[in-house]
Amino acid sequence: MECVRAVQNLEDEEVGLVPTQTGPFRTSQNNLSEGVSVSSNPPTEPPDNFSNTKQQSSKMSKDYKTKLQQLKCASDDSDPVKRSNTTKRPDEKFTSASTSTASFGDCPAPSSSYKYGIRKGKQPSIVWQHFERNDASSATCKHCEGGDATNRITMVLLFLLCVAKLPLSFVENAAFKLFMKVVAPLYTLPSRKTITTKMQTRYEMLKQAFKQVLAEVGSYTLTCDNWTDVSNKSYLGVTIHWLSSNLKMRSGSLGVIPLSSNHTIPYLLENLLKVIEDFGLDLNKISAVVSDSAANIKGAVKELIGSLRQLACFAHIISHLIPKTLASFDQLKEIISKVKHIVALTRHSTVATDELLRLQQRDGKVPLKFIMDVPTRWNYTLTMIRRFLELEEYVYPVMMKCKNTPNMLTREEILILNDLVRLMEPVENAIGIISGSTYATATLVIPLIREMFNSIARASPGTKLGKEFQTALTQRLDEAVGKYEFHEVLGKATVLDPRFKKIPFTKPLAAANHLESIDKMLKESLKENDGDKREKSTEEEVPKDVLGIWDLHDELVKRQVPEEEEGGYHSELRQFLKLPVISRHDHPFEYWEKLKPAYPTLYSIAIKWLSIITTSVPSERLFSKAGKIKDDDRSRLTGENLNKLLFLGSLTREE
Repeated sequence: MECVRAVQNLEDEEVGLVPTQTGPFRTSQNNLSEGVSVSSNPPTEPPDNFSNTKQQSSKMSKDYKTKLQQLKCASDDSDPVKRSNTTKRPDEKFTSASTSTASFGDCPAPSSSYKYGIRKGKQPSIVWQHFERNDASSATCKHCEGGDATNRITMVLLFLLCVAKLPLSFVENAAFKLFMKVVAPLYTLPSRKTITTKMQTRYEMLKQAFKQVLAEVGSYTLTCDNWTDVSNKSYLGVTIHWLSSNLKMRSGSLGVIPLSSNHTIPYLLENLLKVIEDFGLDLNKISAVVSDSAANIKGAVKELIGSLRQLACFAHIISHLIPKTLASFDQLKEIISKVKHIVALTRHSTVATDELLRLQQRDGKVPLKFIMDVPTRWNYTLTMIRRFLELEEYVYPVMMKCKNTPNMLTREEILILNDLVRLMEPVENAIGIISGSTYATATLVIPLIREMFNSIARASPGTKLGKEFQTALTQRLDEAVGKYEFHEVLGKATVLDPRFKKIPFTKPLAAANHLESIDKMLKESLKENDGDKREKSTEEEVPKDVLGIWDLHDELVKRQVPEEEEGGYHSELRQFLKLPVISRHDHPFEYWEKLKPAYPTLYSIAIKWLSIITTSVPSERLFSKAGKIKDDDRSRLTGENLNKLLFLGSLTREE
């Protein structure tokens, strides 16, 4: 009611009549400025017979409004300058062209010049920025509960809490309340309970929209992994990845499911089926499920979709190569232990740290610090050694500032560390490239394996220990991924990638097997392309060259000779193989979109296999987000609300 009364008062103000303290009515300044003659001013005091009764007051209000309108018309008509500069309204009537005043009866009716009490062509009051008109006599405040502005602010606030991983109790923070009071004084912040309810409502609504999107997708890949939070409660995380209609790789969170029993194969399978059923996924559309190499999760996935579509995380497999190889060299472990001791001593000593920074500033360099190793992450060992070698010239003078000087490295040990860096970097680069989720990764596995073998062989270590480490690393790499060329999913994806085709294969039999399998799928396919036209997009690029890891592939492309006629294959497959490979930096999805009219059946097969991802890194990233949400300060957050917050946080602003 207060909002409605405010609007009614506003309408009176727009026509020049509002209550005042000295009298019931006054003349609007806008009317005076528009030419109302002083001699024609309406009385500013109520007449003698004015009564305080409601009926008399209403009648007087109407009389004064009519009188003001008449005086306004008369004033405008009596001013020749104003009449010459003013466009006549169609409903204006004059008794004579030479008359200077118009009779009151000739004035237009207020309804023809006024809408909702506001003169046509006149700028509304700024008060209308806070109201939305319902009809001629009522309006709704935008800042009251249910108003448009309030709803928008609340939804953006909820988006902020989910994306920024803030606690829901943040709405009760005193500093945030002060901030919102300054930014939006008329907005009332919801309580913690209210924002929790809105979060749950929003989750159900967006979940249904997400399910509709997935229902229209032709194929998708799932990743899954286990995680334990700060309160020692375990979860099963599941993510989904697919190629959208605009040729971009999309991903989403299907859930972080609390686990309350032993992680046996049947129990994990039961939870996977619950997630699939909850989001209405089709098992036949699942191209692959990626997990780590743990026996229980691998067994559950095999029970779910079979062994052919179960993929072990490629990043996990090759990340174990370096630690296992280092474990067999006691001398290397001793050298790395010396580096750790020096780094730890420097980081724990303020004097040593200040001296390190001072020496670098003296030489005009950007000050750097030593990086400490993390036992659970082998790549931090490489990072620590790399930074140590970068600051090698400052190690001795910095150690002189310490009371207990550690054992320093010899020149031979420094050379061994340089050999280790050159041998470990190809593995690190391969993990970085394969861990992406916004571009095709299934097609990169076999090419990267060959490139790792080539890069390790070209490292050319100069020390005896370095050569021994090179031989051991090559052997372990071959044991871990040497047979990947025969992998059905990875092999098909590589052959159908126009950037690679048969080039990365070192075993001709493996490539031939994949071609026969693709040819069989072509001949047995009864599907027809839907003919939907996909829009062109700018896909996120695969990381550029890192220390020449792609040198071998680029050289093989240059030496490639035209393919001979492939006998017995389907015509689409034969013609595709005869086409030259495209640049490694081109986008395979966009290229296949151009080939779609000529190869409609092969196009459907290629899009399905190329859009598969081959690591469970997205699940690890999901757990990293979960760890930031459920920390020591929020250890009582329920698994249900954690799951909802992660789902909402995984959506884009447009979604």
